[in-house]
Amino acid sequence: MKKVIFFLSLAVSAVTVVLLLNRPPAAKPYKPTAPIVEKAQKIIEIEALCQYPALPTGCEATAAATVLRFLGSDITPEQFADDWLERDPDFYYSGGMLCGPDPNKVFAGDPFSDNSFGCYSGAIERAINKNGGGFSAETVEAQNLSELCSRFIDKDTPVIIWATIGMKESAPGRSWLIDGKDPFTWISGEHCLVLIGYNEDYFFFSDPQSGSIVAYQKAISEKRFYELGRQALIINKTPSQ
Repeated sequence: MKKVIFFLSLAVSAVTVVLLLNRPPAAKPYKPTAPIVEKAQKIIEIEALCQYPALPTGCEATAAATVLRFLGSDITPEQFADDWLERDPDFYYSGGMLCGPDPNKVFAGDPFSDNSFGCYSGAIERAINKNGGGFSAETVEAQNLSELCSRFIDKDTPVIIWATIGMKESAPGRSWLIDGKDPFTWISGEHCLVLIGYNEDYFFFSDPQSGSIVAYQKAISEKRFYELGRQALIINKTPSQ
């Protein structure tokens, strides 16, 4: 019996190790090397919030809190992640296949943890519309960031967008089955930012990674936005009754 228990313990430990090894490492803060904000043709003045140290994988919660605070809320990124955002860290093997949550509906993992994935626009939209009170969220379709600028930035509406950390090239990440049946592959390098401005050559963002306003060349920003499925989200104040 002791031998059976010993080998079972080894098996459980092996599964745990495999999961940890295949989860992405925590993103590290970086110093942006972007043009100065004064060069912006149009920019929305907004508080730049940093996800560190509390939310090492919580760029999405930080971006959402950034826009909510711009609209008058006093919510913090930590409160959004803890109280509003639905999280599911339940990864498991079934029939030899890794199974896990749907990032379009919930945060895959825990944003307070170094070893987690993240979520896509649908999860943030659900969190705000379920808990937002005086605020509502809406996923918007756009062909590119330039279109978002003309539709929203020019009207002083910041836009939460999905791209990559430092606008570096994305890559296929860990794969799993959603609900044990639907194949899904995480996009490695995923990052969430708030689009707030532009000029002839650059887009400007409030970046949770550095907690500052950064700028990236338009062409590379458009490419990364496309690689992440052209996900964009706006938040509106709900008219008082």
